Amino acid sequence: MDKNAKIKVGVSAGLLALAVGLYFWTSTGAIDVPDTDDTRTYWYCTEAQKSFSLSGPQSATDVRMVRRSLAGDAETPSARRSEKVNVVQALSPYSGKYTGVPAVKCPKCGEIFEERDDAGQPRNCPKCGTDPTADEPPPESPTQPE
Repeated sequence: MDKNAKIKVGVSAGLLALAVGLYFWTSTGAIDVPDTDDTRTYWYCTEAQKSFSLSGPQSATDVRMVRRSLAGDAETPSARRSEKVNVVQALSPYSGKYTGVPAVKCPKCGEIFEERDDAGQPRNCPKCGTDPTADEPPPESPTQPE
């Protein structure tokens, strides 16, 4: 192969590599998350003691998962104190820090509250007592005719 042919092959290979690189660079961007009620997530700021919600696009950028140790937890059996757990946190608009913990919206009254208590158990709505994890909402009490 003569010198000109080698140069042509090298330039062609370089252009092909550049084209492939540009294709992957432009196609691996973040997936657009729609902003709908179905993509909205609910959170509770543990520092401000207030609830908030994030849109789908905000949830894609303002939520993180961290590993935290159970060490120092007097309620946890000693055999589990050295374990680490995954914790989901959201950036709170109140504190400006990752102090948001998962919350639920009550299907009955709309109150937003922490999903779990300090022992890790699911909570009932503090306003109306509804269990948000129940398969069906509780039946309404019958009204008495006047």
